[in-house]
This record gives sequence, C-alpha cells and structure tokens, in this order.
Amino acid sequence: MDRSRPYDDPSYPGLLLRERLEALGQVSAELLHDLAEGMAALEMRARIAAAETRAGRAPIGEMDRVVETSAELAAMLRDVLDTLRGRSTSPELTFPVYPVVERAVRFFLPATSTVEVRLVSHVDADLEVQGRASFLFRSVWNLLANAMRFCRGEVMIDVSVEEPRQMDENAQAIVCIDVEDDGAGLDPHSAAELFEPMAEVGDERAGLGLSAVAWMVEQMGGWVRHRPGESLGGARFEIRIPVAAGAHTG
Repeated sequence: MDRSRPYDDPSYPGLLLRERLEALGQVSAELLHDLAEGMAALEMRARIAAAETRAGRAPIGEMDRVVETSAELAAMLRDVLDTLRGRSTSPELTFPVYPVVERAVRFFLPATSTVEVRLVSHVDADLEVQGRASFLFRSVWNLLANAMRFCRGEVMIDVSVEEPRQMDENAQAIVCIDVEDDGAGLDPHSAAELFEPMAEVGDERAGLGLSAVAWMVEQMGGWVRHRPGESLGGARFEIRIPVAAGAHTG
C-alpha cells in the first residue's frame, strides 16, 4: 500500500471504509440498543425455558422462540457487517414483503398484550423488494415498538402499493408500509429531527431506533418519513421501498 497517499484521495483504498464507518457510527448507538434489547429478550426466554426444564416440563414453545430470536439477531448482525464491508446485494436478491412484515408483528406481540393490533394488506403475498430481509424485519419491529409505546389502545400496520413520487427516484412502483397509532401524535415541527440519532421530542424521547430504521431502509433503496395519522389520528410512520424490477404488483 502506498502510505504517501493523502486520506482524502478518492483512490485511497481506506476512504470508502472510513465513509461507511462514519455513516454507521451515526446510528451505531441505536443499532446497539436494538441488539441489547434483542439479547435481553433472548435471555428472558432462555431463562423461562430453563425453569420449565427444571420443573420437568418440555419448553418446546419457548425453545422455538429462542431459536427464532437468535436467528433474527444473527441475520441482522451479518447484514450490518456485510454492509460495513461494502458488500452490496445483487439485484437478484429479493424477498417477499408481506411475510416479513407479518413475522415482525407476530414476533413482537406478546400473547398477553391488551393493545389491538391490526395488520391490513393490499398486496400479493409474493410481492418482492430487493435487499436484506433482516433490515425490513427490524425496521417494522422498531416502528411497532414506538407505536405501542405511544398508543392508547390500537395500532394499525397497512401494506400497500403506490405510484412513485419524486423522492422515489426511478422506481416503477413503491411498497408502502404504514405503522400508525391512536395516541396523541407528535409535534409536526419536530418531524425533521425524528430520524436524528437519539432524537427527542419535547421533554420525552420520541423512541429509540428511528435513525437505525432510516439507515436500514436506505440500504434497501427506500426512505421513511413521519406524517400525521389519518385512520387512527396518532403518529404515522411510512416506509417506502421500491418494488423489485419485474415484480407483479397485482
């Protein structure tokens, strides 16, 4: 390696890695928070399974959830590391949207939840987008976690296909995933700051994970925004991801 090259030389081999590290560093606190929460959930389920085993019962259900939690965390870690290393995904690497959204909702909700959660889909079950499924899974999970925190008793997740807008660049069609709650909503004047790392709204944190959501959705060629709720009247977060080239939109 030519050590005489300046670090701001575009041909310097470490420049792109440095830029990726800086970009990831901006959201690393929230990504680490995600991992910490995931590991805490994993530990809790493992403890329950161990207690069931000591009591002479076979904790099949809990062990299945331990396996699922471990797999989701491992997939996200691998994908974050691959992104950091600059390993872009092939255009042929696609996945169906609805099953991932459905799994994120099912995975998040405890059986004892008193909140009504409605998942509404207007897309074919096999409609696909390009990118890493773990990023969409965790993005939906995070938005649902925020909605559950601010809702009064109801959350709705709506999956649909829309025509592209100016910010959607060259996409032929867009998958929209809306997560809306029936809470008091958020101050529209603070919307521009919601996706900054560790953003706060007023005297209360808007919820951890929003800058991580923006980063993960960006890796899939999309973007995320906040808007006032239309159906339930609270906060509404909208993920917009281009439909995979050649996909049938129904």
